[in-house]
Amino acid sequence: MEVPMCLVGDSADREQDGYKQGNNVVTSQAAIENEAALREALAHYADGMGGLRLPVELGELSALHGRCEADALWLFMQRSVKDEEQGFQKQLVAGITERYGNLLAENEAVSEQTCRALLEELSAAMQQKLSAGLYSQPGGYQAYDRDQNRVVENYWAKAKKGVKVSV
Repeated sequence: MEVPMCLVGDSADREQDGYKQGNNVVTSQAAIENEAALREALAHYADGMGGLRLPVELGELSALHGRCEADALWLFMQRSVKDEEQGFQKQLVAGITERYGNLLAENEAVSEQTCRALLEELSAAMQQKLSAGLYSQPGGYQAYDRDQNRVVENYWAKAKKGVKVSV
């Protein structure tokens, strides 16, 4: 028995449509899994960096960023599926880069605030002497110079000022 050509063509079209639908399902599932892998990796990076008490020195911040970034990438790679064009991996790197940039800016701001507060605290006695006119009396310059050097020494001796130490 001979099968009419129109039925063979219809059967082939249906088979191709079925293949396309199956491929779309696989692609959709991969995208869902990759979204979850992306969220998990970004959360892992944020958690790792979140334990940092600012301000910190740039080397310490950079070292922690490197470890957390490597861990997040490894975690993503373990869970990702068919990210052949690396679109989700690129989103991960962009997200990490953005969060690191924000953390650098926050670290600078906290460091600047810390340094300013420390300078105000250390120079408060000098401000009082200046207001009282003690530095404008005989021997005032030597007292001013001595007090200023003491403020500078105490400032440099204080740890945990961060990246804006020379404010």
